[in-house]
Amino acid sequence: MVSEGWMKRRRNMAVTVFTPEEVEVGEIPFVQDPKGYFLIHIRDGITVEHFTNDRKPGVIIVGKDAESIWHTIFKRDLVSRLDHAFYLGRELFKAEFCLKHSFTYVQDKPLLEIIHPVVKVTVEDEKKE
Repeated sequence: MVSEGWMKRRRNMAVTVFTPEEVEVGEIPFVQDPKGYFLIHIRDGITVEHFTNDRKPGVIIVGKDAESIWHTIFKRDLVSRLDHAFYLGRELFKAEFCLKHSFTYVQDKPLLEIIHPVVKVTVEDEKKE
Protein backbone atom coordinates (compact mmCIF):
# COMPACT_ATOMS: atom_id res chain seq x y z
CA MET A 1 0.00 0.00 0.00
CA VAL A 2 1.24 3.49 -0.87
CA SER A 3 1.42 5.93 2.03
CA GLU A 4 -0.55 9.20 1.92
CA GLY A 5 2.63 11.20 2.55
CA TRP A 6 4.36 9.62 -0.41
CA MET A 7 1.32 10.33 -2.63
CA LYS A 8 1.26 14.01 -1.56
CA ARG A 9 4.96 14.44 -2.33
CA ARG A 10 4.52 12.78 -5.73
CA ARG A 11 1.48 14.92 -6.61
CA ASN A 12 3.66 18.06 -6.28
CA MET A 13 5.90 16.65 -9.01
CA ALA A 14 5.15 16.62 -12.72
CA VAL A 15 4.19 12.94 -12.81
CA THR A 16 0.95 11.01 -12.87
CA VAL A 17 0.51 8.19 -10.36
CA PHE A 18 -1.85 5.36 -11.28
CA THR A 19 -3.06 2.57 -9.06
CA PRO A 20 -3.89 -0.81 -10.64
CA GLU A 21 -7.60 -0.11 -10.07
CA GLU A 22 -7.38 3.02 -12.27
CA VAL A 23 -5.78 1.28 -15.24
CA GLU A 24 -8.07 -0.73 -17.49
CA VAL A 25 -6.62 -4.21 -17.56
CA GLY A 26 -7.51 -6.37 -20.51
CA GLU A 27 -6.17 -8.80 -23.03
CA ILE A 28 -3.09 -7.42 -24.76
CA PRO A 29 -3.14 -8.34 -28.44
CA PHE A 30 -0.36 -10.69 -29.49
CA VAL A 31 2.24 -9.21 -31.83
CA GLN A 32 5.08 -11.47 -32.99
CA ASP A 33 8.53 -10.20 -32.04
CA PRO A 34 10.48 -9.65 -35.29
CA LYS A 35 13.54 -11.20 -33.62
CA GLY A 36 11.81 -14.55 -33.02
CA TYR A 37 10.40 -16.63 -30.22
CA PHE A 38 11.58 -18.86 -27.37
CA LEU A 39 10.78 -22.32 -26.04
CA ILE A 40 11.61 -22.80 -22.37
CA HIS A 41 12.18 -26.21 -20.76
CA ILE A 42 13.73 -27.61 -17.62
CA ARG A 43 16.49 -30.03 -18.63
CA ASP A 44 19.78 -29.99 -16.71
CA GLY A 45 18.79 -26.53 -15.56
CA ILE A 46 16.68 -24.05 -17.47
CA THR A 47 17.01 -24.48 -21.23
CA VAL A 48 15.88 -21.66 -23.50
CA GLU A 49 15.79 -22.25 -27.24
CA HIS A 50 15.55 -19.27 -29.59
CA PHE A 51 13.98 -19.59 -33.03
CA THR A 52 13.55 -17.10 -35.85
CA ASN A 53 10.00 -16.46 -36.98
CA ASP A 54 10.51 -18.77 -39.95
CA ARG A 55 11.18 -21.54 -37.38
CA LYS A 56 14.94 -21.75 -37.88
CA PRO A 57 16.88 -22.60 -34.71
CA GLY A 58 18.88 -19.75 -33.29
CA VAL A 59 20.76 -20.24 -30.04
CA ILE A 60 20.29 -22.43 -26.98
CA ILE A 61 20.91 -20.91 -23.57
CA VAL A 62 21.24 -23.13 -20.50
CA GLY A 63 21.43 -21.79 -16.94
CA LYS A 64 20.28 -22.27 -13.37
CA ASP A 65 18.67 -18.88 -12.76
CA ALA A 66 16.35 -16.52 -14.60
CA GLU A 67 18.53 -13.45 -14.23
CA SER A 68 21.65 -14.85 -15.91
CA ILE A 69 19.55 -16.26 -18.78
CA TRP A 70 17.74 -12.95 -19.22
CA HIS A 71 21.09 -11.07 -19.31
CA THR A 72 22.32 -13.45 -22.01
CA ILE A 73 19.15 -12.89 -24.06
CA PHE A 74 19.54 -9.12 -23.64
CA LYS A 75 23.27 -9.06 -24.49
CA ARG A 76 22.69 -11.17 -27.62
CA ASP A 77 19.89 -8.78 -28.67
CA LEU A 78 17.37 -11.61 -29.11
CA VAL A 79 14.26 -9.63 -28.16
CA SER A 80 12.98 -6.35 -29.57
CA ARG A 81 9.51 -5.89 -28.08
CA LEU A 82 8.92 -4.69 -24.52
CA ASP A 83 5.88 -6.95 -24.08
CA HIS A 84 7.99 -9.93 -25.19
CA ALA A 85 10.70 -8.96 -22.68
CA PHE A 86 8.13 -8.82 -19.85
CA TYR A 87 6.70 -12.17 -20.95
CA LEU A 88 10.15 -13.78 -20.94
CA GLY A 89 10.94 -12.40 -17.50
CA ARG A 90 7.72 -13.88 -16.13
CA GLU A 91 8.29 -17.26 -17.79
CA LEU A 92 11.93 -17.43 -16.69
CA PHE A 93 10.91 -16.65 -13.10
CA LYS A 94 8.36 -19.50 -13.24
CA ALA A 95 10.95 -21.87 -14.71
CA GLU A 96 13.47 -21.02 -11.98
CA PHE A 97 10.81 -21.42 -9.28
CA CYS A 98 9.79 -24.82 -10.68
CA LEU A 99 13.43 -25.94 -10.93
CA LYS A 100 14.20 -24.95 -7.32
CA HIS A 101 11.00 -26.46 -5.88
CA SER A 102 10.78 -29.61 -8.05
CA PHE A 103 7.63 -28.67 -9.94
CA THR A 104 7.04 -29.54 -13.58
CA TYR A 105 7.39 -26.33 -15.59
CA VAL A 106 4.91 -25.78 -18.42
CA GLN A 107 5.41 -22.69 -20.56
CA ASP A 108 2.37 -20.38 -20.63
CA LYS A 109 0.64 -22.23 -17.79
CA PRO A 110 -0.16 -20.01 -14.77
CA LEU A 111 2.11 -20.70 -11.81
CA LEU A 112 -0.80 -21.34 -9.45
CA GLU A 113 -2.08 -24.08 -11.75
CA ILE A 114 1.38 -25.68 -11.67
CA ILE A 115 1.62 -25.51 -7.87
CA HIS A 116 -2.02 -26.37 -7.11
CA PRO A 117 -3.43 -28.37 -10.01
CA VAL A 118 -7.19 -28.24 -10.30
CA VAL A 119 -8.76 -31.65 -9.84
CA LYS A 120 -11.76 -32.00 -12.11
CA VAL A 121 -14.51 -34.21 -10.79
CA THR A 122 -16.99 -35.64 -13.27
CA VAL A 123 -20.55 -36.75 -12.60
CA GLU A 124 -19.39 -40.37 -12.89
CA ASP A 125 -16.76 -39.76 -10.19
CA GLU A 126 -19.42 -38.33 -7.89
CA LYS A 127 -21.62 -41.42 -8.39
CA LYS A 128 -18.70 -43.75 -7.45
CA GLU A 129 -18.37 -42.14 -4.02
